[in-house]
Amino acid sequence: MTDVDYPEPDSLTVDGVPGPEHAHADGTPWKYALTRGPQTILADSPTVLLGHLIEGYDEIPDDEEGDDQALVSRVEQAVLVCSMVQAMLCADATAEGNFNPENESEATLTALLGDRTIPVLNIDKWEHPVPLVVLTTDYAPYSTHAPPAGNVMWIDPSDEAIFLQSLAGLGIINLYVHGDA
Repeated sequence: MTDVDYPEPDSLTVDGVPGPEHAHADGTPWKYALTRGPQTILADSPTVLLGHLIEGYDEIPDDEEGDDQALVSRVEQAVLVCSMVQAMLCADATAEGNFNPENESEATLTALLGDRTIPVLNIDKWEHPVPLVVLTTDYAPYSTHAPPAGNVMWIDPSDEAIFLQSLAGLGIINLYVHGDA
């Protein structure tokens, strides 16, 4: 019988906190760790991590056309996350007595609860107590629209690593990056 070398997987999912036994076969640590809930996903690239978060992402070809597909996929996912986070912030503010839709203007309700496939426009500064959650790719330099200032939370799907950092900044995931990454 001959020894067969099996390729090392491109990621490892563990329950709980990973330990030294979860390193690569040669003992080197994984470059990235992403936790959500009780599981930690270990990987050496943001692409692989996103493959665990976005259905079909890991099947996108690694070429110029695939780069475009990956961006579209990240933007679509960002729109979903944006809508979810905005709804949660509104619900939390309502429960705390800081937001009552009956007392808000149509423009405020549209900005907070509108379809996130359509950019929130014509807002110079958002000063409402409920943060406005928007995508960076809806504004300059990615478009001609000026970005709103003020109480705004951003999701940036323009780059894989930055998108993961955006999700972590919103508390959707915890992202850890090894010092050598």
